[in-house]
Amino acid sequence: MTLSRSHLEAIAVLVTRLCIVALIALARCVVLADLPPSVSFDQQVAPLLAGRCLSCHNATDKKGGLNLLDEASARAGGESGAAIDAGKSDESRLWERIAADEMPPKQPLSAEEKDVVRRWIDDGAIWGTNPIDPFRYSTDDRAGYDWWSLKPIQRPESPTIDNANWARNEIDLFVLSKLEAAGLAPAEQADGRILLRRLYFDVIGLPPILKRDGGKWREETLGLEVDVDSFADDPATYAAVVDALLESPHYGERWGRHWLDVVRFGESQGFERNRVRQNAWRYRDWVIEAFNRDMPYDEFLRLQIAGDVLKSDDLDALIATGYLVCGTYDMVGYEMGSAEMKKAVRQDEIEDMVAALGQSMLGLTINCARCHDHKFDPISQREYYQVAALLGGVTQAVDERKGIALKAESFDGVAHAIIPQQPPTFHVLIRGNSRDPGEVVSPRGLNAFSGVGLSGDFDFEPDAPESERRVALAKWITDARNPLTPRVIVNRVWHYHFGQGIVDSPSDFGFAGGRPSHPELLDSLARRFVDGGWKLKDLHRLILTSATYRQMSNVRSVAAEELDSDNRLLWRANMRRLDGESTRDAMLAASGALNQKLGGPSFYDVDVKLEHDHKFAGPTGEFNDEVNRRTVYRLWARCGNNPLLESLDCPDPSVMLPRRSQTITPVQSLSLLNNRLIEQCAERFAERIRGQAGEDVDRQVDVLYRLLLLRSPEPRELELASSFVQQQTLLQLCVVMLNTNEFLFVE
Repeated sequence: MTLSRSHLEAIAVLVTRLCIVALIALARCVVLADLPPSVSFDQQVAPLLAGRCLSCHNATDKKGGLNLLDEASARAGGESGAAIDAGKSDESRLWERIAADEMPPKQPLSAEEKDVVRRWIDDGAIWGTNPIDPFRYSTDDRAGYDWWSLKPIQRPESPTIDNANWARNEIDLFVLSKLEAAGLAPAEQADGRILLRRLYFDVIGLPPILKRDGGKWREETLGLEVDVDSFADDPATYAAVVDALLESPHYGERWGRHWLDVVRFGESQGFERNRVRQNAWRYRDWVIEAFNRDMPYDEFLRLQIAGDVLKSDDLDALIATGYLVCGTYDMVGYEMGSAEMKKAVRQDEIEDMVAALGQSMLGLTINCARCHDHKFDPISQREYYQVAALLGGVTQAVDERKGIALKAESFDGVAHAIIPQQPPTFHVLIRGNSRDPGEVVSPRGLNAFSGVGLSGDFDFEPDAPESERRVALAKWITDARNPLTPRVIVNRVWHYHFGQGIVDSPSDFGFAGGRPSHPELLDSLARRFVDGGWKLKDLHRLILTSATYRQMSNVRSVAAEELDSDNRLLWRANMRRLDGESTRDAMLAASGALNQKLGGPSFYDVDVKLEHDHKFAGPTGEFNDEVNRRTVYRLWARCGNNPLLESLDCPDPSVMLPRRSQTITPVQSLSLLNNRLIEQCAERFAERIRGQAGEDVDRQVDVLYRLLLLRSPEPRELELASSFVQQQTLLQLCVVMLNTNEFLFVE
């Protein structure tokens, strides 16, 4: 067939037009290919799906049959058919439901969020990381890997303040910056007497006891010559007092007791038999000595987790592992239970260790993921069992550890320390049921620190050696990149000095915990702490010498109280009642009856029947050198608390206690007024006063006030007290004064 010239020309024109159209289309494709999508899946879409959709549309809970966790499932849709029609939002069921505010039902997406989803679908619904990690993003309902406490610790620049003359160190810059932003001013500096008592009770848990040495007053506990009225205004003298307190062996007694609260230290095993652990005190003494030596905090933690492995020939390192086994022990369950019961008891014991480790060192409630993924923090159930596998070889015995192959003077070869065993293979237990094992897991840490470059993958097989597991765990927790370990301990120290932490939940830095009142200050202190070698005494010194710490507590400010009634901004100091141990110790110290012997076996201040089941009865009523030691050295048994201490909020060691109650009740007043110990202290106190003042009543009153309150009585106080002594006795006045708020509270 021969085409005419006109046909050929028409074909040529058509081909030319087609080429032009093709070139235009190709050019448009090239341009579009070079343009990034208008919406980033990982940065914009995935956080929306994770935060607003995945709680109802995931692999296990498929509302309407829809799972949005991974690309294939999302594209497949649910019971109503396909959910996403790529490039066509108007024809996508997902968009229809979102546009109609039907999904999510309780809190529909905002206009901006809707626009993100619509544009993503119109751009082709291009998927990113697959599947979506639901823990990657924080939402209104839970924390993700981007939660504030899991982010890297920064060293923020010190803020600029108006009242530069007030600040003494960097702490004050951050505190005053917040106050000035709120239109508030800090309180004036407290007087020397108040500050001296505050320092002593905070650092060593004992009151300053002044006695006249010639024409001067000397503090007898540390032997310091102190002018109460002027020492606070002399920076060198104030710093010298702080240093002397931190170097005192009583410092470790005070701060060791705080740590023992946090780690649920108990000297009996609990449960039905509740047998006393005769050698658990060795761990208590190790903690006290570690604080006194200013052992770097990272080493302090490593030894408690794996000291027996890291320093296999060191007795102290072995004793440090008492941390892991100072919780409860179900003797009946282990010795009399069935095979299944023993499995359940063992899982409970492991959970106790995981809980203690997570909360005391990391401020995370890892144990809440035993039966299901953590409801609030980015910890899966699988991760719980991975961490449990790291501790799975830690065991203890009823009769404590015997036959220790270490040589040490005056050591009888018995300590309540771990007995390591190669652990069995660990499984995820369905709903936490020991009878329903699931997949096998390898020992490893959490994924939560992936954002700071700290992997929890130790490259272990499920049968990895027990010793290697704990060493890896110890190094992971104390890695300088770990953002939680330094933040948590810095906050604990702050909490005990100020009565509340920068984060007011000291053992929970997760979603259910508090938010930092001064986040930049917390990071500044944490960064300084790590860079300075994890030294706690340096941190104490910085806090104690700050202007923030030295403020008055007894101030009134209507504006401040209305704006910040909880004093979270620290516009004043917080007045606090002495805790139970400090109350008892202070009364013994003031009376002159305190035995300051350090360490050794615990004394018993309650009757204990050491039968098959150990029973704890009422107080012994003894008053002698053996029982008049510091309260930290009493037998700290479960269900064996002293009634007086119990009324003053001393905890039973069955649970971890990061923050003690600060109640003020009639029971406390009645206990203090009618307790035999207080009467015995008052008797000894009266004898001490007579020894210094003779029988002159006015002089007796003056000495009493000086010893107890660090001041002379006001004229009216002298008149009333002298009259009381003449009508009653000096002994009764001592009882009254030991019960005054001025003695029992730290301003």
